[in-house]
Amino acid sequence: MTLQKSNCGIYWYERNWEFVKNKTMTSRDGVNCFTVNLFCVDASSTSSRPERDYDVGTDLPAIKPLGLGHMERADVLKNLATFSKYAVKHQIFCRRVRRMGRIVDGGWDICDDESYRPKSPCLVYSFGINYDFSFDEDMEKTYGCDVYAFDPSMRSGDYNKREHIHFYRLGLGDKNIMTSTKSKWTLKTLKTLMKELGHENRRIDVLKMDIEGNEKQSLVEMIASDVLQNVLQLCIEFHSYYDVGAVRALYDIGFRIFWSHQNPGAPLYTNDETLSYGNEISFVNINAT
Repeated sequence: MTLQKSNCGIYWYERNWEFVKNKTMTSRDGVNCFTVNLFCVDASSTSSRPERDYDVGTDLPAIKPLGLGHMERADVLKNLATFSKYAVKHQIFCRRVRRMGRIVDGGWDICDDESYRPKSPCLVYSFGINYDFSFDEDMEKTYGCDVYAFDPSMRSGDYNKREHIHFYRLGLGDKNIMTSTKSKWTLKTLKTLMKELGHENRRIDVLKMDIEGNEKQSLVEMIASDVLQNVLQLCIEFHSYYDVGAVRALYDIGFRIFWSHQNPGAPLYTNDETLSYGNEISFVNINAT
């Protein structure tokens, strides 16, 4: 009520990790401190909110995603300014953002607006678990989704974590291979996994990817194979290399950033500002509603 009388409204907020009540807690448990950013308009103004572009992105550089391409550190830092300009800002407005899973590393923000809200029987693909199923469990409890979780680094075999959470010791890749490293991980493309699991004609309500850099080539393959056309929400952590081309390619096929979070666990200090080597970005697909 006080905000309404002062003609102010919230346009951004952050949960402060250092004030999490218990770092093992999920999004339902909360934090003791939030940072809230407000915009205020003059009482005589006819505008209810400040002028802003809710669909920025068309002026992103039209360059190819990196894929397997190498980028020297100097080029990474050169790309940083452009990536930060677009990839950490809204391209579309989601009125209700909900945190699924832990508030600290492991949880993800999804759009709960009617057009994008997962509705049972919904389908979730979750890549990169590292023994933390808090996101997957919240998606099952909150929305009644069937969750398919994947991680080749975990020692357990395939099993059902819960009635609607199914784990597979597989990883996401740009081709179907077994890695030549000592760990011998099995990687498969998203298109292959969907076919094997009988989901070829299903919509994926939320696709989460936190695969420690392997998204660089996997994302290129997914865009090229058109497998993302039926993905409604995409939550992905970009690691280290600042792939402006991938953000532009996602924009071109309908994905709009509604939330971004710089992972404070991997700070990157520059002469101008503090950023992060890990950028957690959440998209909605405006073509899949």
